Amino acid sequence: MKQTKTSRKRSNAVVEQTEIAPRPLPQLSVQTAPVREVIPTIPGHVVHQRSFSDQLDYQLWNMGQIINICRADRNTRFQDLSREREARSGLEQTMSRLQEELSSTTSKHLGLHDQYCLLGKKYDELQSSSNLVNAELHRELSAAKDLLERQRERIHACEMDLRQFQRKVDDQAQLVKTQEDIIKDLYARDQGRTPHFRDLVTLPKADFFSVSPKMEEELGQSREGNGGPEHVAKRQRSQ
Repeated sequence: MKQTKTSRKRSNAVVEQTEIAPRPLPQLSVQTAPVREVIPTIPGHVVHQRSFSDQLDYQLWNMGQIINICRADRNTRFQDLSREREARSGLEQTMSRLQEELSSTTSKHLGLHDQYCLLGKKYDELQSSSNLVNAELHRELSAAKDLLERQRERIHACEMDLRQFQRKVDDQAQLVKTQEDIIKDLYARDQGRTPHFRDLVTLPKADFFSVSPKMEEELGQSREGNGGPEHVAKRQRSQ
């Protein structure tokens, strides 16, 4: 509404500026004798020569010519004014169209600004959530690293225990082998002393650990004299 008022004021100002400026009327010459007509001094106006018998007729005719000229000038000015009004209406239409385009562009700009603000908020939310997720992932990764390190330590400890157990097993196997060798040696000696000799290959597994009566007698004597079978085994090992 303000723009229409201002446009009306401007249009009124244009109308006021384009109004026809009054021209000064030509000075009429008074004649005392009806010889010729006096042509009015109006530039660009052609008047046919006439003669008047009366001074009043001449003045009336002269005034009529001036009025006609003024009317023609007024019509020309009115035509110019109408053209200017048409141009002004065209300018007003162009201004209104530009104003509508400006308002639509402004509304679009405001909509884009609102979308930009929303996208900025969403970006901030996503950034904060991504920071939280990254922190959680870092915590889980550090926990996984600690767990892996503990598992490695446990595996290393288990390997050390396994090595110790393997050494113990090897020691036990060596001890068992030594004991078996001692038993075989004792059994071979016992079989060599008895008249009934049998081959070790033909003996069953149960006879491998069996003790002969003579060996039992010797073991009994060694228990009484040397303090038990352990000393006998040590003595046999030393022999």
